[in-house]
Amino acid sequence: MGEDVISMDLKEVPASEILEKIKKGSPVDYNKIKILDVLDVSCLNMPTKHVHRYSDEIEEMGLKEDLTVIPASIKITNSKINGIIGFDNALFEKGVSFKCSEFNGDADFKGSQFIEFADFSGSKFRGSSSFLGAKIQIKLRAATPT
Repeated sequence: MGEDVISMDLKEVPASEILEKIKKGSPVDYNKIKILDVLDVSCLNMPTKHVHRYSDEIEEMGLKEDLTVIPASIKITNSKINGIIGFDNALFEKGVSFKCSEFNGDADFKGSQFIEFADFSGSKFRGSSSFLGAKIQIKLRAATPT
C-alpha cells in the first residue's frame, strides 16, 4: 500500500455493525474504514469450544480453556481502528486479515487460535497489543485424486 492509512479518506463503521456480522456468522469484509468504538467479541454470547491448555498457560499466562468460536471470516484492511479490540481467547475458524491497518487503541488477541490464516502484514500497533499464547493452526486439505 503506497498511501498511509492516516491520509486516506476512510468511511466510519460502528463496531456494533461488525459485531452483528460476527454474531450472525456472516463474513466481515471491509476496506478503508475507521472504527471508533470497542470491538469486543466477549459481549456476544457466542458458542465456545473447550481446548486443552497446560497449567502454566492457565495459571501464569491467564489463558482460558473455553474459546469463543468465531465462525466467519474477518477482513478489515487498509483501515484505522481507534477503539479497543477484544479478540482474546477466540477461535477463528476462518481466515483473519487486518493487512495494512492501524491499531491506535489496545489490541488483545491473547490466547486466540487462528485455524486458516492470520494476516497482519503492514499493520501498525500504536497501543498495547498482546498475542501471548496465540496459535495459528492451518488445516491441511487432502488432495483430490486425479
